[in-house]
Amino acid sequence: MGRREEPTRFHHLDLNLLVALDALLTEANVSRAARQCALSQSAMSGVLARLRAHFEDDLLVQVGRKMVLTTLARSLAVPVRDLLLQAQSVAVTRATFDPASSARQFVMMASDYVATVILADLNRALAKTAPGISVMLRPLGDPRMRGDFDDGKVDFVILPDEFLSPFHPRQRLFEDSWTCIAWEKNALVGKRVSLKQYLALSHVVTILRDGDTPVFDQQFLHSLGHERKIACVVPNFSLMPEFIVGTQFVATVHTRMARILARRFPLKLFPPPLRIPPIAMMAQWHKALDRDPSSIWMRGVLSEVATKM
Repeated sequence: MGRREEPTRFHHLDLNLLVALDALLTEANVSRAARQCALSQSAMSGVLARLRAHFEDDLLVQVGRKMVLTTLARSLAVPVRDLLLQAQSVAVTRATFDPASSARQFVMMASDYVATVILADLNRALAKTAPGISVMLRPLGDPRMRGDFDDGKVDFVILPDEFLSPFHPRQRLFEDSWTCIAWEKNALVGKRVSLKQYLALSHVVTILRDGDTPVFDQQFLHSLGHERKIACVVPNFSLMPEFIVGTQFVATVHTRMARILARRFPLKLFPPPLRIPPIAMMAQWHKALDRDPSSIWMRGVLSEVATKM
């Protein structure tokens, strides 16, 4: 019989236990962690006992009908997850990445605005140079967004800088200004409006992500003490014209989006009555993917498409 391979240990910890530890810290439930690791419940209980002995801490304690993480366990959750993501990145890394032959799927989280003004062009660029690569677009309102990004299940989040995590790298893609839109037959607005007129008009606004975060222009107006009359709240920018055409409502949107919508709907464009600072859109990726060749390549393609905009 061959020599039995010994587990890799670091400071007396069997590194193979880290996968189980991550599952236990994520699920806070022995049965669910066992299923995630394809182990029996008794085997996972044995693993938990070994982990408790190593860390000299209970890690999971019974409180009522559920188990909760100890203070030490909570402090381990992020570094263990990051370590496993780094290991995964190393395991799949190859000397080169060939986009022409790759069947890689990139998962991106972005608003419909970002999808319209840049990701559609990205998709067309990929169809020409990397036809096997696909993009899965997930909406910002998904409540699992932050957790999935931290778990490495999302390749890129595209958002304004102030909404990004401070713990992961990012790059600037493009900047956009603001433009107002109204139905082309709206007699209340002309080529320009005063601030008093603007605030008296009925507005269609968008609230993104968690259903509670207003877009930048609304935050800016609030910071100046201005309140708009809100007639309708919609979940994305693409729906705005549907609620504007045939009414006297107006909306303030990113200039690139406004121009695209004006080609599709009977809208007229006019500038806001005060200068709203431009917004910078950023792409962010998990720090574990910072040196991943496929991620580096996609960042380059995103930058190239954004430059051509």
